Amino acid sequence: MVGGDEVYALNRNAHALEVYSLDGEKILRRAGGFGGELGRLWTPLGMARSPDGSIAVAEKESHRIQVLKI
Repeated sequence: MVGGDEVYALNRNAHALEVYSLDGEKILRRAGGFGGELGRLWTPLGMARSPDGSIAVAEKESHRIQVLKI
């Protein structure tokens, strides 16, 4: 998903949401990591960006949607 001059991607192997530069050369930010606690992700499957810039991430194993500010 593209937002401004950044690309948002889910890394299922790392259980993380990653933000890359538009050219894909550099990871700018990362959120998540394996776990069931708040702020951690367990098999992220999908995401959507809200008008305020936060990202809603759907998780397969935790059966939830988390809203992250990254």
